[in-house]
Amino acid sequence: MRQSLVECQCCGKLMVPRTSYGRALGWWDGARPISNHCPFCLSDNWDGSRPTIFQRLMRLLAGLAGISVCLLLGEVLLTLQAEVGIYHQYPWLTLSGWALAVLAGYRVAKWVDDY
Repeated sequence: MRQSLVECQCCGKLMVPRTSYGRALGWWDGARPISNHCPFCLSDNWDGSRPTIFQRLMRLLAGLAGISVCLLLGEVLLTLQAEVGIYHQYPWLTLSGWALAVLAGYRVAKWVDDY
């Protein structure tokens, strides 16, 4: 038989999640379960499924860093093509430059998000 205890991701204790009940829409329905919580620390995030505020801020920062790197590298590559004088001659070079900029922005965003 499997062990029915799980480890809380907030306090680290082995526990059985308790059910939280809420009011129903009418008086005839009774109470309905709305979520589960840890009986020790009373956290609804006992399984680690919801991101914390720090994780949300890091994802926002990662997205902004990725977009910034993409736009900055794209502009640098376009300026470099314009300085050399081949901006309008090779459209595939412009597209490959933007593809490289998008890839670099994605990699930076992933690196910041994994930090």
